Amino acid sequence: MFRKHKHHVRFLKKLEDILLGLQIMLSASINRHVSQWCNKLRSVVGGTKNLIEEVNYEALRLEVEGQHQNLAETSNQQEACGEF
Repeated sequence: MFRKHKHHVRFLKKLEDILLGLQIMLSASINRHVSQWCNKLRSVVGGTKNLIEEVNYEALRLEVEGQHQNLAETSNQQEACGEF
């Protein structure tokens, strides 16, 4: 079968070192990609928060504008009724 020779042991050790190096490189690459993905995700979340704040601001602005318009109409109606 497989006899243990010095060159086999050296070859297997060299192969083990290569595989370990590849594993380290792969792990670093995965970590880098995960880090990049997390940064993109943070950016999207930040942009989404900004969009929600803008939508809330616009909704509040329209609500206040509508209340102001209702007050103006009520005031105009009261003035019109007072003229009679």
